[in-house]
Amino acid sequence: MKYKGNSATQCCVLGLLLFAISNGCSVGMALSGKKNPDLSVARVGATRGEVELQLGPPVKTVTLDDSKRLDQYEYEIGNEPSAGRAIGHGVLDVLTIGLWEIAGTPIEAVQGEKYSISITYDKADVVVSVNRSMPPPSTSAGVEKVDEASATATEKQGSKTAALKLKELQEMQQAGLISEIEYKEQKSKILDEFSSK
Repeated sequence: MKYKGNSATQCCVLGLLLFAISNGCSVGMALSGKKNPDLSVARVGATRGEVELQLGPPVKTVTLDDSKRLDQYEYEIGNEPSAGRAIGHGVLDVLTIGLWEIAGTPIEAVQGEKYSISITYDKADVVVSVNRSMPPPSTSAGVEKVDEASATATEKQGSKTAALKLKELQEMQQAGLISEIEYKEQKSKILDEFSSK
């Protein structure tokens, strides 16, 4: 039995079939990004629940002296779900009969940048300090608010001795929450701050 139909219909059916098979990559990736977290919750005085609503569960946790807890969170900025990107990838998939995936998938794979933030809680799970180890290159309202929170935390910790700060810093480095380079930079800042008083 021979199929009777015109070649335009056959091309459309073939194109839709190829689109349905290939759209799982760049189109799906564009639709399944993560919303940027509201970093303004990472401030001194916030509760652990408020922080984890935005940042999710911590990737590392360290118990410090005085019943304090240091949690490290990872978050991503710049990979929000985008119907526009998904439609663009879909159209290019159809126009190139699926070849666009060779370029589209790697493009979607590099969307967004990952960052980390360390937050210290007291025994009541209230934030007492915030330390973002790798700040995003661009500033947004949420990032500026975290910087303000970090400044406030630093002011409130002014009475803390340099020795205690260095001990906490060393515990963070030993727990793998900060690198050796970050440890040395922060140690130098603490010692400079102490010597300038």
